[in-house]
Amino acid sequence: MKQRTILILVAVGLLAAYTGRTAWRAHKDIVSLEAHDIPLRTVLKKLRWQTWESIEVAKDVDGRINLTVTDQPLTVVLDLVAEQVGSRWSVAYPLYTTKAKLQLARKVAEGTAAQPQPGWTNWNARPNFAAMAARMQAMANGEAGATNAGPMGMFGGPGGPGGPGGMDGATEAKPVTVDWQDTPPLEAAQALRRFGRVKVVPEDGTTLRVNLSLKEVPMDTAVAKLAKASNRKWAKFYALESQRRQGRPTEEERAQFTQQMPDRDQMRARFEQMAQDPGFQERMEQREVRNLLNSSPSQRAERDQRRRRGGPGRGGPR
Repeated sequence: MKQRTILILVAVGLLAAYTGRTAWRAHKDIVSLEAHDIPLRTVLKKLRWQTWESIEVAKDVDGRINLTVTDQPLTVVLDLVAEQVGSRWSVAYPLYTTKAKLQLARKVAEGTAAQPQPGWTNWNARPNFAAMAARMQAMANGEAGATNAGPMGMFGGPGGPGGPGGMDGATEAKPVTVDWQDTPPLEAAQALRRFGRVKVVPEDGTTLRVNLSLKEVPMDTAVAKLAKASNRKWAKFYALESQRRQGRPTEEERAQFTQQMPDRDQMRARFEQMAQDPGFQERMEQREVRNLLNSSPSQRAERDQRRRRGGPGRGGPR
């Protein structure tokens, strides 16, 4: 009887240890996966099970995955998975009123709801190209804060300037620092995209203007604060969608952007001046480390090839 009790206690202890380790890995979004020619949705099911995260996939994204990773962050694994099926991923933060509206947001992310969908007409909103040009002009003029803040209406994010991850190419969300004074909620939500690969979308009809100052807070905290200030609930899920759904600028937008861009020689001179700044050099080194840690070999090769071609935005002055 005593031996049986000991065996039961040992089994309970092992189960508790396993459960605790699994919970810790899920909390940290750590993934180990071995996939050999496995359908995409089967792989995503395994990722959901390991991380306890919600991952939505667009109906037009499909393929088979060959991948072996051990103890890697979910974001890194999603990079590799998305590359193999020609898609992109983002962290979606809908700001919503009811559970029905949240479910509708998930359907929009899956591409199973008609577009544009009443309630979520801003889900695939493109960057503010006029604000981008204004930021570039501010950078060329050397205006204070132009290199790290920029006009509030401008954002990076998936499909934005700098490719996936926003202005600095980061694949992890950076700490958020913002100062919103009487700011429309959609403008505030779009501004968060420059801090990482996120898509913050207020439900249509969210009009309560935001007065909020945040300094060096996690993205989840920033979204929660924005939702509260907008009188909305918030949710978080990962969304994998086709590159074709990125929404390209119209010819009129392209022409307007080109006209508003500063002179190329002025921009080059400004970049050369920035390159002498120790703080700027440190930020570039940190970006390089992030890119190396959060990219696949083929992505690194493609980036090196762009740099060899040279030019601003393609491996130009650093």
